[in-house]
Amino acid sequence: MTSAAPPIRMARTSIASPISRLNFAGAAARGRNRGAIDLSHEANSMYQVLKLAFLSTILVLTGCAANVQRQGGAEQKFALSLAAAKRVTLDVRGSKEVAASKDWEQFRNEWRVGMTEATAAAGLTLAPAETAIASATEPSTLDTVNINDYRYITRGARVAAGIMTGNAYIDADVSFSELPGATPMGARKYATTSSAMQGVFAPMTENQIRSISDEIVKDIARR
Repeated sequence: MTSAAPPIRMARTSIASPISRLNFAGAAARGRNRGAIDLSHEANSMYQVLKLAFLSTILVLTGCAANVQRQGGAEQKFALSLAAAKRVTLDVRGSKEVAASKDWEQFRNEWRVGMTEATAAAGLTLAPAETAIASATEPSTLDTVNINDYRYITRGARVAAGIMTGNAYIDADVSFSELPGATPMGARKYATTSSAMQGVFAPMTENQIRSISDEIVKDIARR
């Protein structure tokens, strides 16, 4: 008897179908896309965190605007000439006791800075610090700031020590005169203080001076 021939075995090959290859490629692409989306989300989250940190830093460094209390005919307008209302001459004074404070000169310099910013923002001109009031010939509004009391605290000190620094405050009487001649035009009282409730965002001396300077400039502009 003739034996049956053994079956012919075909070699198996691992050939993926075109559909399988497409599915694999699609899955890989989706994986890459998800990874890119995740990275984009993380980058956006980090950006938001950095943005919030930056804004918080700006708020801490600059503080808030001070709330200024005004007294003494606050709604009364000054009869200033148009020329005098366009230029401001600043004179900051204090009693012998007040001027003896160790930070007095620094405090007076802050007034110069604050009034420079306030007049510039309003389109006015601030006379040079060395202007001789008695011999002034150019029309301007003389603001004589008499400091009754103050406590000078810098923004840096508030940030470093928090509410332990106490409150900054200013109590000042301001008389307005027209130069040349120093003709009296009126007076105002301006006062402001920080609060422990405001924390590190409380307006410190530089912010308080700027806020009072803004109010002074507004009173001049309301001529």
